[in-house]
Amino acid sequence: MEYLSRRLDQLKNDRLFRYHPKCGNLKISHLIFADDLLLFAKGDLYSVQKLYQCGRDFSNTTGLEANLDKCSIYYGGVNDSVKADISSFLGFTEGTIPFRYLGVPLISKRLTYVDCNPLIDKILGTFRSG
Repeated sequence: MEYLSRRLDQLKNDRLFRYHPKCGNLKISHLIFADDLLLFAKGDLYSVQKLYQCGRDFSNTTGLEANLDKCSIYYGGVNDSVKADISSFLGFTEGTIPFRYLGVPLISKRLTYVDCNPLIDKILGTFRSG
């Protein structure tokens, strides 16, 4: 995964790649967890193609492949014609926002205790049963 992370970090050298508006200042293009990968870009075909190419390069180098049946794309403020171009290119299902990751909603506002409660309960349950 280090190879993929370094490959994605190289996008900062591509003047045409556009970061997601909430990620641009820190130049965040991805978050990698144990079995999950979240990719972020502005909703334009070129930027999405660059993210996809990084994934293909990783796959070609390592032999590892993403399970495309588990891949989704999420849009915010992207016009329908661009959505159609991106969807046609990727072939991923379109998810709806907000979605939950580990039981916590992925939203752009500050999370509350109620938002985090399912994850806290899961963590505490692991300690209690272990």
